[in-house]
Amino acid sequence: MGISIFQIALSITFFSVGYYFKARFEINQENEITKLKNIIQHIVVEDHKEELRLQKYKHNQLEQSKYFLERDFLEFKEKVKLNRFDKIESIKNEKDSVSKALKQFL
Repeated sequence: MGISIFQIALSITFFSVGYYFKARFEINQENEITKLKNIIQHIVVEDHKEELRLQKYKHNQLEQSKYFLERDFLEFKEKVKLNRFDKIESIKNEKDSVSKALKQFL
C-alpha cells in the first residue's frame, strides 16, 4: 500500500515538467507583454510624429496665409497711398487752375 519509488520519481518528473512549462509560459507571457508595450510605445510615438507633422503643416499654412494677407495689405496700403497722392495732386491742380482762372477772370 505504500508509495513506490517509481511513483515518487514519476510525480517528481511530472511536477518538474509542469513547473518547466509554467515557467516557460510565464517567460513567454513576459516577452509578449514587453513586445506589446514596445509596439504600443512605437504606435504612440508614430501618432505623435504624425500629429506633429500635421501641426507643422497647419502652422506652415497659417504662416503662408499670414504672409499673403500682409502682402495684400501692403499692396492695398500702397494703392491707397498712391490714390491719396493722386487726389492731392489733382486737388492742388484744381486749386491752382481755379485760382489761375479766377486771376485771369479778375
